[in-house]
Amino acid sequence: MIILFAALGVTILIWFIQFFGIGGVIDQKSVYAELQGVEIQYRNQKIVTPLVLGPDRIREQQIAGFKTNDEHFPYAWIALSAESPSAKIYMVPGDASLRISCTEAVDFLQKNAVVATVTVFLKNQCREKP
Repeated sequence: MIILFAALGVTILIWFIQFFGIGGVIDQKSVYAELQGVEIQYRNQKIVTPLVLGPDRIREQQIAGFKTNDEHFPYAWIALSAESPSAKIYMVPGDASLRISCTEAVDFLQKNAVVATVTVFLKNQCREKP
């Protein structure tokens, strides 16, 4: 019986660490907060994309903005150096479809260090004529 309670306790502890600890929900909030702040800052501005920001005194993450086809959210913002625990990218808005040519995507990837999931995402989003 003691072994059963010990195993249950260890399981709960592991879940707690995964959910709230390193790479968990709490750690993800800071990445999304940065992305949302940048999205709000640039939403109504005309920018040349892709626009790469940070890391710097203000931003912990390196973030890039790309054009979208959405008039309400004209840019999608992606954390380039962070990968979520579920092996997805951090992007705001989360369901954006990018407007980027394959030539632009390849050029961007050659000039910027990004995590593997961002590389795959950009290659899947690119079109010959954005």
